[in-house]
Amino acid sequence: MLTGTSGLVPAPGLSQRFETALNTAPDKRDSLRNISWSFVERTPLLDSANMTPADWESIALDCLDIEGLAGLIIIHGTDTLAYTASALAYLLAGISIPVIITGSQQPLGVTSSDALDNLQGAMLAACRGEAGVWVYFHQQLMLAARTVKKDAIHFDGFAAPRAKPALCALANEKPLTPQAMPRDWADVNVAVVQMLPGYSMQQLSALIDTRPNAIILALYGLGTLADQNTKLLALLATARDSNIVLVAISQCYIGTIDFDRYQPGQALKQLGVVNARDMTLEATYCKLMLLFRMGYPCVEIPKLLCSSIANEISPPPT
Repeated sequence: MLTGTSGLVPAPGLSQRFETALNTAPDKRDSLRNISWSFVERTPLLDSANMTPADWESIALDCLDIEGLAGLIIIHGTDTLAYTASALAYLLAGISIPVIITGSQQPLGVTSSDALDNLQGAMLAACRGEAGVWVYFHQQLMLAARTVKKDAIHFDGFAAPRAKPALCALANEKPLTPQAMPRDWADVNVAVVQMLPGYSMQQLSALIDTRPNAIILALYGLGTLADQNTKLLALLATARDSNIVLVAISQCYIGTIDFDRYQPGQALKQLGVVNARDMTLEATYCKLMLLFRMGYPCVEIPKLLCSSIANEISPPPT
């Protein structure tokens, strides 16, 4: 990124700027002295706010088309980095080399930027790390499908708050692959509704009338909503009967969905709402988008959504 007339904008020439920055940091250059690398700039360069699901797929295909490397690094803007990371975790599941996604809160070359530190750490992780898709940021290597952006200002902008210590190795399942009749991206529509006190039923009804493929319900705590609101439950039943997949995630930064803990959760369970347990919004949204894009039948979506591909979801309690 460089400063343009209206603020920061993506700019070419990152390789040269990286070399220039390394020349001012001999310790970092020495740490990379046994590593050879090359930069490939995609065209056009995009601010991450302009990324689309089609870009996720395009990046994945580029990664699969590159051979003979010890690792890959994807440099990405921070705004939608966690979404791209989740999508690539599914699309590149089972890849035999490390794929490290990184970025920075401050552009390379800016005084006190974190860009050089993150690039150096990502390069070392790409050469020495475990195969799979990861996010490297502020000295942390995180599972891609567990990563969320938690801070828009400070250098420790990303975390994997729902990743458990036991999730130290990536699942060995296959990536999502197109079925016999994949859909166009333009035909895939996944909506997100954050439950709020007094949420407008008229607004929810209008959304259901658009017939999205799925609605992600971001619920309170362990998975509750206003179960005494009979109109709300009736609207959700209408959505279910219209073959709209209903999926529950938690609004909480740390937590999981447990419909059996509180009475209001029972209404959702009876409606057949899919329990996404401890999946992040990013991981849930990307997985649904990809499942529909790849042409999986609607009746198979709930089971596939709850089956781990890249440790995006913890096993159900035994």
